[in-house]
Amino acid sequence: TAWFYINRDQMREWVFFTDRRTFDERYKLVQQRGIEGFCSWVLGEEDPAVWEVLPNVGR
Repeated sequence: TAWFYINRDQMREWVFFTDRRTFDERYKLVQQRGIEGFCSWVLGEEDPAVWEVLPNVGR
């Protein structure tokens, strides 16, 4: 998972986000394990390149 942190008001804030590479790795794991479905949090805020990973079925 891609991530970064910032220091603000004497606190460290972590931000984790799903980029294409991370999504691709997760999707491959789903396929390898025979899992029939999965979800991605905050649909619409993802890296647009994640859609290149998914097949065209059901779009």
